[in-house]
Amino acid sequence: MPVRDIKISAKLPLNQKRILSTWWPLAASWLLITVEGPLLAAFIARTANPEINLAAWGIAFPIVLLLGSPALALLPTSTSFSKDVHSFRKLLNFSLVLVAILTSLHAAIAFTPLYGILVKGLLGIPDELFEPARTGLRILLPFIAAVGVRRLIHGVLIRFGFSRSVTISSGIRLGIEAVVLVIFFQFFPDVEGIILASATFTAGVFGEAIYAVLRVKPILRNQLSNAPPPESPLTIAPILDFFTPLVLTILIGVTVQPMVAAALSRMPDPVSSLAIWPIIIGMLTVFTSAAHAYVEVVVVLLDEPRSLRVFHRFTMKLGLALIVFLFLFNVTPISLYWFRDVLALPEYLVVEARRSLWIMSLMPGLAVFDSLSSGTLMNGRRTRGITLAILLSLICAFLLIIGGIAIGSWSGITVCLLALAIGGFLRSGMLWYAGRSVRQAILRRDANVTQN
Repeated sequence: MPVRDIKISAKLPLNQKRILSTWWPLAASWLLITVEGPLLAAFIARTANPEINLAAWGIAFPIVLLLGSPALALLPTSTSFSKDVHSFRKLLNFSLVLVAILTSLHAAIAFTPLYGILVKGLLGIPDELFEPARTGLRILLPFIAAVGVRRLIHGVLIRFGFSRSVTISSGIRLGIEAVVLVIFFQFFPDVEGIILASATFTAGVFGEAIYAVLRVKPILRNQLSNAPPPESPLTIAPILDFFTPLVLTILIGVTVQPMVAAALSRMPDPVSSLAIWPIIIGMLTVFTSAAHAYVEVVVVLLDEPRSLRVFHRFTMKLGLALIVFLFLFNVTPISLYWFRDVLALPEYLVVEARRSLWIMSLMPGLAVFDSLSSGTLMNGRRTRGITLAILLSLICAFLLIIGGIAIGSWSGITVCLLALAIGGFLRSGMLWYAGRSVRQAILRRDANVTQN
């Protein structure tokens, strides 16, 4: 497959079909991964002492995810910078140092007294969860390295037009996890749930990373090695300037769930609100997964001449489609079946869940718009605007939630979802405003291409 540089694109103008062919494998990959959490929880619930093991998994996994959050930013960084072999090698060295530091920190927490300081002193977890959660942390030690390598390589695959390989890698990951789960239940039926989940998850992510390494080798030998060298060699400074705001953005986003959980416990009807909150977030994750996959598509294909208007049209169609999908889910008996029969929610929580989804009904479309704006900023190497928009939107939501707590008459889930929705619209506006200079530069570039 040819390298997608501007010279080739001039002969093959960007159209919505090409955007679709690049986007849908990434969207499928995101959708596959959303199955992973419920799958592991369902198997943990079938082991001995499910409450203890589910709670231990609920402690170990967020800690590892927080520790590994900087590695998550390697995907957009690689997508943006991996244009030639020199840049990739520089980024590879940066990634290896990063995952070594993060893995060392993970090991220090899992195998030293730092663990007690963290989970007892800061989190205050019950004594019965202390050792099971630490066992999970220890088994998950390879997670950060595997994720870092995989996301670095996925950026290369996306950059050179092999986005379907990303979908295959996600399928391999789920396949490995399914095999490991079957083996455990067949040969080790008395295994503890936290060991089951941690080992399964680690095996899946590690297997996915191995496939990614094997898949990228021919691309490194051919497309990447044959790509023209950059005018000025890539250095660590622009990598850090691009990468650091993305890490801060991820870390800021991690604070949303604990912030909302703390607020819900202080408002009317806390038990119902806390029960509904993870269900609504889970549903929104499914309906916005296709939007999250859109960012890397924008980063890569926005380099194409006359691409901005094509992206605007595609964004409108995709955003409206996701809004319609959520509307149809909530207005038809599908939502009743899901909440009442699959999740076995009481009738009053079914009503509350459907009402809560209406509050967030525009969020999937807004997520597509945000992905276009974020991808535009990444393409222009202006990632600080993303961090600022996320930070101010969360401050806005936080102030609205504080107001809801002070008023004390609305249900907690209603206040928090409205606050997050309003903050989301503010974030979208700020992202669009932050990208205005990048869009103007793209339009000037396109005007020069047209004249030439």
